Formats: sequence, C-alpha cells, structure tokens
Amino acid sequence: MLQDPTFALPYWNFAIGGNVCDICNDDFMGAQSNFDSTLLSSNSVFAQWQVLCEFIEEYDALGTICNSTEGGPIRRNPGGNVARPMVQRLPEPEDVALCLEVGLFDTPPFYSNSSESFRNTVEGYNEPSGRYDPLVRSLHNLAHLFLNGTGGQTHISPNDPIFVLLHTFTDAVFDEWLRRHNADISIFPLENAPIGHNRQYNMVPFWPPVSNSEMFVTAPENLGYA
Repeated sequence: MLQDPTFALPYWNFAIGGNVCDICNDDFMGAQSNFDSTLLSSNSVFAQWQVLCEFIEEYDALGTICNSTEGGPIRRNPGGNVARPMVQRLPEPEDVALCLEVGLFDTPPFYSNSSESFRNTVEGYNEPSGRYDPLVRSLHNLAHLFLNGTGGQTHISPNDPIFVLLHTFTDAVFDEWLRRHNADISIFPLENAPIGHNRQYNMVPFWPPVSNSEMFVTAPENLGYA
C-alpha cells in the first residue's frame, strides 16, 4: 500500500513465559508510569494516545455506532491482574510447539468451543495441545489478557499499538502451520461457520473485501512478506 518495499512490521514473540513484558519499555511500546502502574510512562511516545470507541454499552443502549470520540489514555499493567492468577504470565515457547502439531485446521462447531482445532488453539481457547477447556486461555488470548488493560478488552484492544505486534506474531505461527502441514484451502470450512468465517465468505469487518480463501496461503510466496 505504501509503495515502499523496505517497509516492514515487526512481531512480538510473546511466547517467552514469565511475567515480564520484554517490549514494555520506553524504547519500544512504553514502560509503566512511576505514578500509576496502569498507565504508560510519560517518556513513551504512546503516553498521550487516547482510546477510541471505548463505551460499547452506551453505543448498544443508544443504538448508535462509535463516532471516534476520544476516551481516556491507553492502560496497561502487564501481569498485574491479581484477580485472575492464570493470566499473570505469558505463554511458554513449548506452547507454540504443541500448537503447531495440531493437525486439523478447524473442527465443528467452528467456534470458540471447537476441540482439536488449530484455529481455536492458536486463538487461545484450547490448551496448547488442542484440547478444549472452557477455563483455559492460552497463546493469543493469554497474551492479550496478560497486558491487563486496554489490550485485554476485545472491543478496544486495537487502540494499544502493541496489538499489531501481538497479531503479527500470531500470523507468523499461522504461516508456519500452513507450511508444516502443507495445507490447502480444501480443509477450510465451506459452511456452518459463523458469519465471515466460511471458506468463500469475505473476512469481516475489513475493507476492501477479501475472502478467507484468498488469505489461506503462505505469506512469502503469495502475499509478498515473510
């Protein structure tokens, strides 16, 4: 889109275990404030960023859509959710290795309760080995929840720029899975998946329209990035 072949997005390998966000410092995505552990350091370039579209309950109640009204600042307190000890740590390297061994791309009901589904495992609703457990949050989901703030809330998580780096790593795991299993589009659900998730459906809510089948390909050979 930029017509600049040198442009690239990095990724954040969040599967390092432990309870420290290694890129949450002022050289990268912003350290914690010395005055409020839920805010970013004033030395961070992201300290003044404001959250958009925060008030989902209000939009629902009024039947309106977000008009880009600014809310408060980005919040982030990695590993600080004392009410949920299970999300006080990052995924482990072996979690990625186990996930890559899950052989089926997806299984019925093609939703967040699918078991033995790579799609549901990398998303983080399954144990890393693929077994569904309603109490488990792993990989992508666990990384979001570990951030414990803006990045841990589904409807506003993209406001935290760390969202991009978290998702580029998830994309790298997906690309590795496609490569290892020599997967082709015939294994992608043709029907009975949620809106936007069947094989020929356009991915939502992205523009311009692009179908799932167009994106179920390895990146370097087909999409021009590695």
